[in-house]
Amino acid sequence: MPDSLLWCREEVFDIAKFPLPHNTFTINALPHLARLFASADSSRKYTVSFTTWAKIATQLLHFSNELAQLVFTTFTALKHGQGSQTIPASVDGPEFLAFLFTTLFHTSSFRTRRNTRFPTETSPTAPFPSPHSPASPGSPAYNVSSGPGQAEYQAFVSAHLVTLLSSLSLAVSGTPAVGTVLTVSPRHINALGIFLSGGDGNFQVSALSQLVPELLDASDMIPVPTVVAALNGMFRPDIDDITPDPVAEQPPGMIPREIPTVISGQLKSTVVQSAEGDLVITDCTKSTIYILSPVRTARISGCSECTIVIGAVSGVAIVQECTRMTIIAATTAIHLLASTDSTAHLICKTRPAVLQGCRNVVFGPYNTVFDSLDADLTAAGLSACVNQWDRPVVIGADAWSLQDPGDFYPFVVPFNNDRGMINPASLPEPYASALRQRIEAVSTIHRMVRSDELSRDARAELNAAIQRLFKMWLGATGNARQVTELMTLETR
Repeated sequence: MPDSLLWCREEVFDIAKFPLPHNTFTINALPHLARLFASADSSRKYTVSFTTWAKIATQLLHFSNELAQLVFTTFTALKHGQGSQTIPASVDGPEFLAFLFTTLFHTSSFRTRRNTRFPTETSPTAPFPSPHSPASPGSPAYNVSSGPGQAEYQAFVSAHLVTLLSSLSLAVSGTPAVGTVLTVSPRHINALGIFLSGGDGNFQVSALSQLVPELLDASDMIPVPTVVAALNGMFRPDIDDITPDPVAEQPPGMIPREIPTVISGQLKSTVVQSAEGDLVITDCTKSTIYILSPVRTARISGCSECTIVIGAVSGVAIVQECTRMTIIAATTAIHLLASTDSTAHLICKTRPAVLQGCRNVVFGPYNTVFDSLDADLTAAGLSACVNQWDRPVVIGADAWSLQDPGDFYPFVVPFNNDRGMINPASLPEPYASALRQRIEAVSTIHRMVRSDELSRDARAELNAAIQRLFKMWLGATGNARQVTELMTLETR
């Protein structure tokens, strides 16, 4: 393909952040890992079972059982866009090896060039950054540019592409004879699609092997150095600066280039927006954000005192370096990293992950409804009947709790909301009981207002007191601003 470009899928590198044991899992471990995958695959289907992976991860790489399971289920959520209540029996070996490669970026020198803020496991006894430090998730400002981007990701991939492709070859063929030149096939190249995309800037290929003409014939096997040279010549660190031409003709076998929906820098705002594909929300403060549509991945970072409602995430949602935030979402998987004093109301197909750097993370039952919720759940392959919101897996400090039933309140989406709709996620009895008591208390006040036992003046005084307190609550919580902004949106 002439003028072929290659770029990294940033959402995959972002999501592939795990507290890995650095001394046992390195780039140099990939070839040995590939040989173990191949030797354990008696079916020769080039797959890796969870049993095989868990044994290798815990015994050879010194992963905990929880970390081994989390890495495996995260891969399945990313690859298939849908998770499972149970761990899948097996996954594609070359693709899983390619995903493991991306997890190593966060232990490399490429990661530390611009992004040294993310807490790592190299110093497990180091204290959490000071609340006044720029590294603290409580800091009011978070500069996205301080984190890694295409240049760092591409430099990492380019530097280790020979090792990765050689390992992928070993994952299929096993240990070669002495002196054999390792070769790759379309399957090896396509396995890189878990973290790479390529095309012409306007459109992208559906399979990466389309970028290498020598591999168009599925029977071709090409030496690894030849493929490395071809791919390294295609990397474009400035891909984000290339705007697709809206009138460009779509070539056969290609799809429109996927560009994430980005919401950034909102301050005391109400945002109502639809999205698809990958969603990025960064650096928002004291804002309410509604994304009432299904997306593939969601990355939320550097947000403070925000409420974010997402229709459904078919893959993985990640919340990092956020503070005093509430997220309401249905998702296959969710990871929370370096986030504090935040609450998640979830429909979650797999166990939520609380990773390093978190403090005071609260999990509560899913608490909202809106018109497109059922359709969003279906589009994302989710069901409210499969919900593990209250069974988080913790890698690191035990920094979470379940929401106190007395603190549970339904969240009302003030538009696209049929009053007759019912929350599809069943409410555990302690929460349902607390909610019934609260509803009864409100009903009692209503009856008092309408009661003949009160004089007209007394009813008027009680009504005025309720309205006064309600207005005070609107102002204190910031909901008065949201009501005003929603009224403005309605008139547009």
